Amino acid sequence: MKSYLRNGMVVAAALAVSAGAEAATVVQTFTETFSLTATPTGALPQINTSWNVPQYNGFGGLTSLTGVSYDLSTQILYRGVVVAIGTGASTAFNLQVRSDFYFDLPTSTADVTALDPTILLNPTSGLSGVQFNVPGTPSIDSIAASAPNSATRIATDLATYVGSGAVAVPVTGSLLTSALGGYHNNSSDGPLTPFVFVDHAKIFPMFGMQEFSLVATMVVTYTVPEPGTWGAAGALALLAGAKLISRLRAKRLRAEALKGMGIQLQQV
Repeated sequence: MKSYLRNGMVVAAALAVSAGAEAATVVQTFTETFSLTATPTGALPQINTSWNVPQYNGFGGLTSLTGVSYDLSTQILYRGVVVAIGTGASTAFNLQVRSDFYFDLPTSTADVTALDPTILLNPTSGLSGVQFNVPGTPSIDSIAASAPNSATRIATDLATYVGSGAVAVPVTGSLLTSALGGYHNNSSDGPLTPFVFVDHAKIFPMFGMQEFSLVATMVVTYTVPEPGTWGAAGALALLAGAKLISRLRAKRLRAEALKGMGIQLQQV
């Protein structure tokens, strides 16, 4: 019995070596993009998906998984056609496009609800009645992109991420149909443009000539031992098992030899 306990302690020490060794990382990247599309004549710009993060099933399981982190980022892209009615050329105005993203992170890890990028442009109009492109520089094909928007979350319930299955992370993203005060989304040809807003009463986004893209990205990082230490720990465990088998075999042979001499051992 004592021999078994000693070897059991060797196995535990092997796992401790694995957990405390120089760390490596397992990185998993997930990205969802709603391609640049005109609206409201085209598809509604939105992201509605669930990313399945494979669990960690390396050597030592929960003993060797020492960290799980999420790095999240979102972005919106935009280009459109605008017209000024009854203004002079080069009339300054502001244009705004807003979004709403939501990352439903597992168990006790805090959800990300405020990672909502905004595009705010300060263009100038062309001649009255003449359509012009926004952002418009350096060419009519240029696209405005929101500033980098990111967040990091650290998971504390590491047991959730150990196994041979997957952990689901629902993700949603959409454009907002509202703006800050003083903006409007009236169009020069009647219908409202639902996602683009300007702050000049005589400048209008053209209906059906606004394009949007949404992008959501999640990077999940598992902190684990260097692969080499897994092998070292495994070797220690195998060595412990080999020693135990050797001792049991020696004990059995000794018992058989004594029995042959008429000596009976008592179990203690």
